[in-house]
Amino acid sequence: LGESEWKLVARYVDAFQRFDIDALVALLRDDATVSMPPIPGWLHGRAAIGRFWRGAGSGCRGSRLLRTRANGLPALGSYRPAPGGGYQAFAIQVIEIGGGRITGLHAFIEPRLFPLFDLPDHLDQVRRPLRPGGAGQGAGGRPARAGQDRGPPVRRQLQGRHLLRRLSQPA
Repeated sequence: LGESEWKLVARYVDAFQRFDIDALVALLRDDATVSMPPIPGWLHGRAAIGRFWRGAGSGCRGSRLLRTRANGLPALGSYRPAPGGGYQAFAIQVIEIGGGRITGLHAFIEPRLFPLFDLPDHLDQVRRPLRPGGAGQGAGGRPARAGQDRGPPVRRQLQGRHLLRRLSQPA
């Protein structure tokens, strides 16, 4: 990915963490799609995706994201607020980009994937705003807290997409 694509991902991270629906929708191409394996079906188009985020998708409000890669694409570990504090692993979001906009968002709702990306399963309470980027370990090899820069993105190939395909198919 080039610098402009990573800047687009950074803008997505910023808008998602603020849960600014108008800013999120503005980053999407008109024909963008959203899928959430293992949930069947998908959303198509900016209007449908915006309605989803304003409705059923509002459970993502307050989430935190850490950057990684999957199958050569930018990806994010998505963490939702945990009942006891901090944030718990929720989904790996894989982002497709085309023409300077997001063309696809695929949120694999499988917290068991996080170790494959060297992402922690829990983030501590946020002490400062999360930077849009980074993956890996925090200082001294400890899992990073939300708000820590986690270094360069981790590159992971999920067995040629076979694992993601397998997880997205009904059992």
